[in-house]
Order: sequence, then C-alpha cells, then structure tokens
Amino acid sequence: MLLPQWGKSAGPPEEIHFLQGPERRGVELRHLLGILSEFIHGFRTLHFVGPCVTVFGSARFPDGHPYYTLAREVGARLAAAGFTVMTGGGPGTATTSKTTDAISASVITLLMMMPSA
Repeated sequence: MLLPQWGKSAGPPEEIHFLQGPERRGVELRHLLGILSEFIHGFRTLHFVGPCVTVFGSARFPDGHPYYTLAREVGARLAAAGFTVMTGGGPGTATTSKTTDAISASVITLLMMMPSA
C-alpha cells in the first residue's frame, strides 16, 4: 500500500533536519530559544494593540453568501465600537470582516504558514 504524497517537495532543509530526530542538547536549546524569541516578538507587537476582537472564519463561503455578508457587518460594527479587528490572511469570512468600508479602527492580519499540499 502506497502512502499519499503530502507535498510536491521534501521541504526546506531546516525542516528536514528538524524532523530527523533529536540533536545534541546545545542544538535543541538554540532551536528552543529561537522559537521563544518569535513568541516574545509576537506578544510584544500585539501588546500595544488595545481592545481587540479576533474573527475566525472559513474559506468555504463565497462572496454573497449570508455568512460572508454577516462577517462584513460584524467587522464594521466592531470597528465602529473602537475595537481592533484581528483576522487570518486567507480568503473567506474572517478576511471579509477586515475588508469592510466602514472600518475606522486598526486591522491586524496574522498570516500562518501552512504546509503545501
């Protein structure tokens, strides 16, 4: 039985190396400190945002769908109330909440790196 192919390439060399198993403690510590540094940078960046509402959505609803329209309305109302609207970067209802014309507050989009299919 053949396993499904998850990607068209093996991936970046650093990921291949990471997935090969445990390393020396110093290497593992350096990797851990790099991840910790990314978390601290992210939290410090978001610390000064103020009141914020995160909108989760789905890319499965096309433009014109009632949920898509509702996301735009919710984003506009949140912005009008003075909240920062934080969404993901993909298409769909979460993104529509930040693209409304009525947004007068700041908008933050957090992009996630997803594995390629």
